[in-house]
Amino acid sequence: MRKNQTQVFCDICDKEFSKCRSAVKRTKHDYCSIFCYRKAKHTEEHKNKIREGVKRNLPKTAYKKGNIPWTKGRVRHEMLGEKHPLWKGGRTRHNFGYIYIHSPDHPFRDCNNRVLEHRLVMEKNLGRYLSKNEVVHHMNHVKDDNRIDNLMLISTNSEHIKLHSRKRNKKGQFTPCKFQIMKKQVL
Repeated sequence: MRKNQTQVFCDICDKEFSKCRSAVKRTKHDYCSIFCYRKAKHTEEHKNKIREGVKRNLPKTAYKKGNIPWTKGRVRHEMLGEKHPLWKGGRTRHNFGYIYIHSPDHPFRDCNNRVLEHRLVMEKNLGRYLSKNEVVHHMNHVKDDNRIDNLMLISTNSEHIKLHSRKRNKKGQFTPCKFQIMKKQVL
């Protein structure tokens, strides 16, 4: 036994074990293992105490007769998509500003059955699915402006990065990007 430890008895099984002196002072109960701790915590008295605490925090109408939760008796597949009470049309905005469209039949959908809207607009214009390495670029850098005249298809991500590259001139000022030069030529 170490110098700073003391012998104590388990409250559940009366087994003797060593425990740090500071832990003995800190805690009200002594348990030799996690199993004894769980036995102590899962008594009927403890469960009733938890139930009462939960009831106190719920609204008073929660336990009245005839108050049925809206999910009662419904199966998960009956509440997916348009059938869900909180359905808002399948159009959501991502944190970065892009817009997602609910499209469960699309071959390149994500795990939530969504596809980026600007990719769908470009696919509709081209009449084919885009490959995974093709990138759709927003000309005016507004991520939710998905008009076809604002979108540009780029074959690889490396070309897209080159398009965004900006260099400094001798004075240390940024030179315009390639897309800004192309935009001036169009005007």
